[in-house]
Order: sequence, then structure tokens, then C-alpha cells
Amino acid sequence: MINVHGGGELAPLLVGNVERRIELAAEAETMPKVLLNTNALANVVMLGAGYFTPLSGFMNKMDSLGVCQSMLTKDGLFWPVPIMNCVDDASALKVGQKIALCDPHMPEHPVIAIQTLEAIDTFTESEMYSMAESVFATSDIEHPGVKSFLQQGRYCLSGPCQVLNLSYF
Repeated sequence: MINVHGGGELAPLLVGNVERRIELAAEAETMPKVLLNTNALANVVMLGAGYFTPLSGFMNKMDSLGVCQSMLTKDGLFWPVPIMNCVDDASALKVGQKIALCDPHMPEHPVIAIQTLEAIDTFTESEMYSMAESVFATSDIEHPGVKSFLQQGRYCLSGPCQVLNLSYF
């Protein structure tokens, strides 16, 4: 069997205990809601299934820029693309609080995960274009990946996640 990237064991972030998942879903109803973009939703599903082991959640600005520049996180872990949760507006959010991440593609936008905010960073336009160039080998906004990447927002919400479901996957 192939070893897990970064060593250790596969670490899916999907909450496996049904009772705990129900408790967290009820708790999420009192939290600020953040509607995920399609990129962040895909990342939540990958985190939940354990495909991004050993990550415990979304990367901060330093790690996101680092993986784009050198394919390494600040801890020296090889990682080829940033795993980000970016939004257009973070003015109502505070570092340290828990937020409910909502599914943009399901009716009534149910909570898919809970994230604890460790940092709220801001990317400049030039940083976003630089990351797009690194990830897609172009910064041409006609490229569908670049267009989606650049439209996801400039405020990077980083921190660990507890995934409650895998959406329609």
C-alpha cells in the first residue's frame, strides 16, 4: 500500500460519529454563515474525504503563496496548489470564531462544514494573478480555471475544518 502524503495515517475530516455530527449541525445554526464558492466547496469535500491529508483545513496566506512559489508550506510539506477558502467580504468575521460553511449548490444552502478561523488574510490583486499564473501556467482571464480562481474573493479564511457531509458527492 502507498503511504499517506506527509507520513502518518489517512485523516479524513468528515465527522464520523453520528451523534457528534448532529450536535455540530445544531451548533452551526448559531454561527455566522459563509456561502462557499465552488472552489472552496470542492476543497471541503476533498478535506472531508481525507484526500488532502495531512491538512487539517484551509491554508493561510503564507502557505498559499508558499506553495505557489516553491510548492512547499511553511512547515516544508510539498504541496502543489493552494487549498483556500476565499470570500468577497470578511468584515463581519473575527479570528477565533467558528463559522458555518454553506453549500452553494444545494437548495437552501445547508451547512457542509464548520471552520475555526485562525486568520483572515487579504490577497492583493497582483498576488492573486501571481498565484493563478503558478497554478494554471497562465493568467489569461479567458482560461476557465483562472477566471474562477480570480473571482473567488480576496479575503482568505484559514483554519481547521470539521466536515459534516460531502454534499451531493
